[in-house]
Amino acid sequence: MQNNQFSSVFWRKVREDMRMEILLEKKPLKQFKLYELTEDEMNINLDQVTQWSPDNEKIYKNISENGFADFICNKEYMIETYTNIVFDSEDITLMDNQLLQFKNLQLLRLNHNKIETVQHLPQQLVELHLFNNPITTLNLLKHNLQYLGLGYCLLNDDAIQTIPKFLPQLIGLDLAHNQLCDLEYSVEACKKISNLKMLSLYGNPLVLMPQYFIYIVDNLLNLRNFDEQSFLEIKNRLEQAEKEKQAKKQEALRKQQEEFELQQKLLADKNKKGGKPGKQPDPVVVPQPQVIIPIEEPKINLNELRQFKISLKIQTLENLEGILLDKYTYPLMEQNNKPFQSKYVISTNLFGVELKTKEVLYETATIENDIGRIDFEFSFEQCYNPEVDIRDAVEQGFLVSVSVEEPKMYIADDGEKKPVLGQDELPEQYVRVLGVCKITCDWLRGYNKQFNKKYRLFKEETKTSAEHWFPLENEQELVQTKMEMIQKEKDAELEEKKAQQALIDQKKEQSKGKGKDVKKKDDKKNVKKGKDEPVQKVIGQLDWEVDGRQYIYVNEKKVHRATDMLLAIALDLGY
Repeated sequence: MQNNQFSSVFWRKVREDMRMEILLEKKPLKQFKLYELTEDEMNINLDQVTQWSPDNEKIYKNISENGFADFICNKEYMIETYTNIVFDSEDITLMDNQLLQFKNLQLLRLNHNKIETVQHLPQQLVELHLFNNPITTLNLLKHNLQYLGLGYCLLNDDAIQTIPKFLPQLIGLDLAHNQLCDLEYSVEACKKISNLKMLSLYGNPLVLMPQYFIYIVDNLLNLRNFDEQSFLEIKNRLEQAEKEKQAKKQEALRKQQEEFELQQKLLADKNKKGGKPGKQPDPVVVPQPQVIIPIEEPKINLNELRQFKISLKIQTLENLEGILLDKYTYPLMEQNNKPFQSKYVISTNLFGVELKTKEVLYETATIENDIGRIDFEFSFEQCYNPEVDIRDAVEQGFLVSVSVEEPKMYIADDGEKKPVLGQDELPEQYVRVLGVCKITCDWLRGYNKQFNKKYRLFKEETKTSAEHWFPLENEQELVQTKMEMIQKEKDAELEEKKAQQALIDQKKEQSKGKGKDVKKKDDKKNVKKGKDEPVQKVIGQLDWEVDGRQYIYVNEKKVHRATDMLLAIALDLGY
């Protein structure tokens, strides 16, 4: 990679933006004023040059009063003048040693470049911003720098160990979205910076640790701001959560104590009444309750600083339609009823790997308020180390897809839907993807360690839609502009359904057949399970919050619409 040094970019911008074609190396011994220049004569875009340094306004004024005089157009004067430089997105690859000559420079911002090593810090520098650079090495000397921004770089736990030694006066340190994996090791380095008041670590793999906030609060007591939040607010929130946890524990133990005392009282009453002569009453064994312990400060489990566990549970598939053929019409169902009904396959894709699938049959569905629902138990649990690949995968999100395999149907002459039978008298099968849902969370900021939610299923094509994985900030506004197109799609689908129903009605009018082969779940009393009577279920509907996303904006011509189907998903990040 060709080096594009800081100094090369600096002098190029001085020549091009400040119109200094000729630059002396040193200041002249005497100052000779030339003549005043107008804006047009200087041909300097003041708004543009002050964006990369407010000091350019002073130079601009000096040129307008004195012209491009030698005492202005020289490198020594220029280097001395700059106190603030912003070179974002300039493809800079190297902080070269000419930086050391900028002895009055106090703020340097080199975000979104290609720098790999931090070095050659100017003597008076106070703030250094190096966000979004491929930095892996800190080649530092003793310095009084007060703010260091290294977010979105490639620093690991070992690389940051030199910071407290060479930058002991730091007040603010931003290490967000790096490759810090060891919570103990990284926090130990930060503890050595005695003046540190602001710290950001969010986006690192170590944030996935369940005890992340607790460990920070217990070890970095001098902080005032952590992860862009008030440190005091974080501490209060943790203390309140611990009190609530202890209160629940106390309440459970109190109820256990009351139950024990009640059992003891019943035993005493029984002993008073006595039993038959010569026979002692049967002894009643009453379990001793646990001792109620006082509220304590939260303890840190070291194992919880080295691994985290993801638990995913899917419990319900709602708002679905399916097929269940009549066992009396198709005797082969007695031997194997799976080919004669809809079979749903739920598959999970965690970290880009398809880990587990679950099959559920439509015969297990229940109907409540005309809504078809299948309740089942599908869970996944796995421990992970906080590594960069896992962090990146978590950031992408988790994908859950639902497909269905069911009998291929046609509309018979009598207007009824019937299965297409093969030579073996079994229905031919039709497989299709019903939809996919994306699960995202704020785990990389330490939030939403666990949640329960119902997710809408989108059509399969959203798997390959970039916007599905990374929603646009103004997505809702973009969707609103396409509501007319969306409504036309909905109307067309409705007309298609009406046309199909009209065809069915027409065939029914032409036929005298009255038998029904297909049992849709719109009529619960017709749903049969094997040889038994119709399935009767009364299961309370989950009152979980429904994910609010109904549309995914793709482009000017396409907006993905969610289906009516919902998956109830519980996700937990813990140990």
